[in-house]
Amino acid sequence: MRRLPCLAVSLLAVSLLVGVAAAQDRRAHPGRVLDAGGKPVAGAEVTLLFAPPFGAELGCSDVVRCRSDAEGRFRAELLTGAGYVAWAATEAHQSGVVDVDPARQCELRLDSEPRLRQYRIDGLDAWADAGPFTLHVEIAGVPGLCPDLRMAAGKVELPLLPADRMDGVLLDKNGVAVWPIRGFDTGDGEAVPPPRTIPARVVDDAGRPVAGAVLQQVWSTSVKDELGRFAARTRLVRRAVTDAEGRAQVRVACAKDPFEAGNESLDIHFLASKDGCDGSICGFFDALYLDGKKADAEQQARKQFEFVLRKATPFAGRATGSPATLPHSLVVRATARAAVDTNGWSELPFAVCVPVDREGRFGLPPLPAGAQLLDVLVAPPPPALAADDPFRRSCARSPAAFPIRADADKREISLDLALLDAYDRLGRERFCEVRYEELVAAPVDTTAAMLRDLGLADDADVLAHAAALDRNVTQTAVTAPRPEKWRDENPAAIESILPQIAPVMSRLGYSLD
Repeated sequence: MRRLPCLAVSLLAVSLLVGVAAAQDRRAHPGRVLDAGGKPVAGAEVTLLFAPPFGAELGCSDVVRCRSDAEGRFRAELLTGAGYVAWAATEAHQSGVVDVDPARQCELRLDSEPRLRQYRIDGLDAWADAGPFTLHVEIAGVPGLCPDLRMAAGKVELPLLPADRMDGVLLDKNGVAVWPIRGFDTGDGEAVPPPRTIPARVVDDAGRPVAGAVLQQVWSTSVKDELGRFAARTRLVRRAVTDAEGRAQVRVACAKDPFEAGNESLDIHFLASKDGCDGSICGFFDALYLDGKKADAEQQARKQFEFVLRKATPFAGRATGSPATLPHSLVVRATARAAVDTNGWSELPFAVCVPVDREGRFGLPPLPAGAQLLDVLVAPPPPALAADDPFRRSCARSPAAFPIRADADKREISLDLALLDAYDRLGRERFCEVRYEELVAAPVDTTAAMLRDLGLADDADVLAHAAALDRNVTQTAVTAPRPEKWRDENPAAIESILPQIAPVMSRLGYSLD
């Protein structure tokens, strides 16, 4: 009797990673580059990128480059079961970014308008002592697609990369990050705010100064996976180390004095840390917070960051599973709360990549006191896929977010990777994942994909029902399904339970805004 695949339907889906694959796990995928009029383009540079969130940190992303021939054709060796995006570029023109369908030829059509070649960054005169500057560029969190670019007279020549997927970081003469550059797709330039110096002091819980504490600025960005889910990605930028008196000066880019900004949202955050202690956070959301708490009038008048480091044993973790499923590294995600004026509190996300030894042991660097550990991202072992690849939506290499059990008293973390064993034991072709937002946005295509993954033929009645999803409301629902319906129709009720559901939302990649 033929065993049908198991269908796993999830309203909230996990974030994705991918395992490193050997050369035999690749297959040639055909494609073609055309100009705006439909004529073949020879010699175009084609880039195909697999970039799940945190894939760069774990060494899991994949980049394939090739050139089109005289007929505009190309063939790219892609990892089986990985979801790629692709684009093509010449010196004058560039295509949009398209999703690579493993069942179809990849067609890339160049835009008729010339691509943006030069980008301007204003405001560097105020940072003259930090120059010369370079621009570090990433695509979907993946570095190395082009070398760091030298700034000249406040301008930089852009590489053959899609502007709407580019994120940049302006680096000073020492390679230290100054400011994130994120407006490549909105114009031909942007401005860096002037530098501001903020005094800082770090003490222990008895009020004694702490020397040698590291002060890092916390930058948070969002990256989108191939299913459209957002995951918070954190960059920590080292700014200073405290002296014998526990004091330091940190320099940040800010348009105005942050202590005089009133209720304006500034999004400036710092983490103070030292081995053997829990971390401490200070900064600005819509008001100054110190050590995670809203600053009182006296503290605001001192106009400085005031961190408190408390002695604590570092968290130690252990992953259990078969030798084949134990990863070399993993990403631990956490959130820390900071008091604000508007909603009473706000979440500051953290994501740290840590190595794992052969016994599955790992440790965490200092995180803010009281930080909530959310989950762990782990790449599954590379799959062995049949020639008729059942994963039409390229999910076989998708990594999983695993819940972790943390004993706050013992400072111990346990991680059970039995599910990865089940993938291999039961056969990964028996699993597929469907997200509620996918079903609402494209009900017919998503339903057809579900039927294919289940080994069932397209059913006209089922597809017709899916096509009329907005009219086929269940007996327990009042209005048609749509994204964010649960939040829009019950704002007061959702607001009241956000503190309870925020950890789950963050873990599964959903915005708290």
